[in-house]
Amino acid sequence: MLFAGKAVIIKIAYRYGVDPATLIGLRMAYAAPLFALVAWWVDAPGGPGQRARALRARAPASAPESVWRRGDGWRITGLGLAGYYLASYLDFLGLQYVSVGLERVILYLNPTFVLLISLFWFKRRISGRQWLALAVSYAGVVLVFVHDVRTSGDGIVVGGLLVLASGLLYAVYLSAAGEMVSRLGSMRLTAWASLVSSAACVVPPGDVTPCRRLGASSSPSFNMRAAPSSVWRVSARAASAGKPSATAASCMASANRKT
Repeated sequence: MLFAGKAVIIKIAYRYGVDPATLIGLRMAYAAPLFALVAWWVDAPGGPGQRARALRARAPASAPESVWRRGDGWRITGLGLAGYYLASYLDFLGLQYVSVGLERVILYLNPTFVLLISLFWFKRRISGRQWLALAVSYAGVVLVFVHDVRTSGDGIVVGGLLVLASGLLYAVYLSAAGEMVSRLGSMRLTAWASLVSSAACVVPPGDVTPCRRLGASSSPSFNMRAAPSSVWRVSARAASAGKPSATAASCMASANRKT
């Protein structure tokens, strides 16, 4: 239910003039402390996660574990950027053009993407029932897509392709992370990959802060020379404001005080 409700919340936020980059930045900024806590829990020397594993293995809590290998940091960085950051960003972009229903239907094809990747990448055979399931799944997506094109018109194709790319990237992440999950564990891999994604979302390249992007998207004529307001102030204003311009106004007021 939470997975299905995410798109609804995103569409509501778009009504207040929030752009995708700002919204995903706020999302990951709120989630990053939890990911950091999980990473500490599983990796801290003598921490609760290590003590729990030692208790199950009946070994000293200080016993070292050789789960990390050389190059794992780069692998996790790649998985986090592709499987979480880029996939989420494309999904948020696509929701500007397509309905919640179509977006959900496309993303629910994720298992079929993994199946096709296993066929072409890992050379695994697909049974007749699986081929039939693929045909039924894609036929249903085509029906929903054609209906939305007729009722909504412009932007559906672009949005559908963006969401489709998001699903494909996440399927690549699931397929590529198989070996690392079995070695590192799902909690450790998810925590560190999500922290990489959070850093990419909250600290974007260049002098482009979430507050600056929000001000620019809320009013085309709004030119902010500085954006000192924090992500937390933007999120609080966006949640309590009755009009989209209220959030941009908070950024403008903060910038004027600094200048």
